[in-house]
Parts: sequence; C-alpha cells; structure tokens
Amino acid sequence: MAKFEVNYEEKIKAGAFDNFQLLKLDDDGKINLQQLRLVGVLSQEKLEELNKLRLHLSLTNRDLSFEEKWQKIEENNLDVEELRSLGVINDAELDQMKPLPLVDFPNDVWEKVPPVQPNRTDIFVVGGVSSGKTCFLAGLLEYGNRTGKLFVDRITNPGGGIYEDQLRIAVDEGRLFQGTPTDAIQYICADMKDEANKSESPINIFDMSGEVFQFCFAKSKSEIAELYPSFIEYIFSDNPKVFFLALNWKVKKMEMKNQEGQGFPVFQSSLLDNILEFLRHHELIKKEKIKAICLLVTQWDQYPDPKNPNPTDDGLDDFISNNYRQLFKRLMEYEERYGIKFKILPYSLGTFDRRNYYTFEETYSKKATDFLMKTVPFIEARKKGFIDKIFNKD
Repeated sequence: MAKFEVNYEEKIKAGAFDNFQLLKLDDDGKINLQQLRLVGVLSQEKLEELNKLRLHLSLTNRDLSFEEKWQKIEENNLDVEELRSLGVINDAELDQMKPLPLVDFPNDVWEKVPPVQPNRTDIFVVGGVSSGKTCFLAGLLEYGNRTGKLFVDRITNPGGGIYEDQLRIAVDEGRLFQGTPTDAIQYICADMKDEANKSESPINIFDMSGEVFQFCFAKSKSEIAELYPSFIEYIFSDNPKVFFLALNWKVKKMEMKNQEGQGFPVFQSSLLDNILEFLRHHELIKKEKIKAICLLVTQWDQYPDPKNPNPTDDGLDDFISNNYRQLFKRLMEYEERYGIKFKILPYSLGTFDRRNYYTFEETYSKKATDFLMKTVPFIEARKKGFIDKIFNKD
C-alpha cells in the first residue's frame, strides 16, 4: 500500500482542505481517496460526497456532448433539480439534454371501436412492435391534412377522430408517441379528395398494436377470433383493401411470447410473410378483395450506404431482394398470379436529434399518399349541399 506524506493525512483530518482541493490532490496523484477511506482518514459518507461532486464537475466539461451529459445523469441517478439549483446545469442546457416526453393517448381512443364502415376501401397498416407503423400513420394524416387531400370523419367513429388529432399534434410538436396499448385496434374514417378530378374516395385506415399482429403468427382464424374478434371482423369485411407492411430495416428479429409467457425470437420477415400466407390461405388474395400491397421500409433515411449518404428509392428494391428474398418473391408472385399491385416504398417521419425531437419531412408521406391516390377507387365528389354553399359561396 502506498504511503502518503504524514502532513497530508494530518491536514485532511484537521479539515485543512475543502472538497475541491481534495479532488485536485487525488487527480494529481498526491493522495488516493479510496485508500484514505480504507485507513479511516475519510468516512464513507465523505467519500460519497466527493464522488458526487466529481460527477457534478464532469457535467461542466465543455468537451462533453449533451448526449454524454444526459447519459451520466441517468446512469448515476442524479437529481436534475439539484443540479439546476447548484448551477451545474441551466434550463437552456437541460432543454438540450433531456429527451422530449412521449405523447400519450386518452383511453377514449381504444374503447368502443364501432363495426367497420361499409362501402369504403380499408387501409391496413401492419407490422411488429416498433416497426414504425404509428409514425407512418401520423405522417400520412399530417400530410393529408396539410394538402387538403384527406378529410377525417370524426362523427362516424369518434375514437378514431381523437386518435387522428393526437397523432397530428405529436407531429406538429415534433414528438414521438407512447406505444400502442398491447390489445389495441383502431381505425379512422376519412375521405381522400382529388380536387383536380373533383372526385373522392371513402376509406377506413386501420392501426393495431404490434402485439396483436405478432399474436397472429402461426395462428388459425379461430384462434385469432377467440382473442381478437374485431381483427377477424375487419380483415374479412366485404370492403376492398390495401395493406401497408411495415418493415424496420434495422430490426432482424423480434421477441415473441408463447401462451406460457416464454419468450422466443422470430424473424421480422417471417411475421410479414405469415400475414401474406394467412390472406392466401383464406382466399382473400384476390384482385377484387385486395387492391394493393405496399412493403414499407421504415427509417430508410438512416440506411448506411457508403456510396450514397442520402439514400433514395434507387437502392431500395435491391436492398429488399438481397436481404428479404423470400418475402420479396412472395409479393412478386402475388402481383403476377393475382394481379395485385405491389410496391416498395421508403419511409421516414423526419430527421431526429438525440432528444427524439424531429422536424416533419413530408417527402416520404407524399410518396405514400400518391401511391394511395393511384390505387384506391375514386367516385365523383358529392354535390355541395346547403351548408357547403354557405361556407363556400364561390
């Protein structure tokens, strides 16, 4: 054990050094705080006090990024209010460090979901947990609202109307959303408008939790109906359908649970392939039933292509055919054999910073909207009624 000069120990016992000086002596190698604790010169409480001060001082290091500072705060369970009161961090720095709170949805969103509305095209957005379904839906709704191409019916399904509004508020504020409740299925009634051709297309847009979707893996129709009867009702309705299959390119496997609650991994592509096989097995894969299937590759803006730091659609088909060959071939088969339109689209809600704050980038939502506009059947727009004439005199 190293031996320190007697005067240091004596001075420390006499309280000759403040905490900042003790840390400086430790940094310079003139004393060892841990060793002084072992020999009884410092108490455990004093050592903890010094360690806490060292942490506080490290947060004032200008060479540390906001992300690194916040990581220190979380890893060491430091009290943010205490740091603020001590002047270690200020409000402006805290705003840059702290992740934004997630947007939560009121319970009304998930309760009393009505039967599917007939004489519409059903748009299903499906995928595993954290596949990007809700981000896609939020962007689609926000873009449709901004451009006047999507008009939500909040009367027919009030819960869906609330859900739509909360999603768009989140996009407006640049915030992400709480995870969809595990048993949740919801849909939004809307009309797509084509002003150029004075036509419209009534649609239902369905969203369901990744847990519901993953539950359907390798299950029969009766097994699914026993726990999620509304899912079976919706997917077997007489309405024509368009499916968006959300695939997060960053995720290869997803965690599943059996009836006993035991976890096991499943390839993300297997989950998507399973829903396609389910549709074929129950003879829903027909042109008159399913108008199109779109494979939606989420977080595509973060795809690391050394030759193309700003990835475009150009490498998308190659990426899917090379990495998800079986899924790609099945979708191609459905297009050739059944005449179902097949499309691969990239998607991103926007560019995120380390706090998960983002600015909405409408490019990808526009691509998806254009795809829908070319896919769903349009009818001549309804003539203006008395109320319309009052508010739209021209």
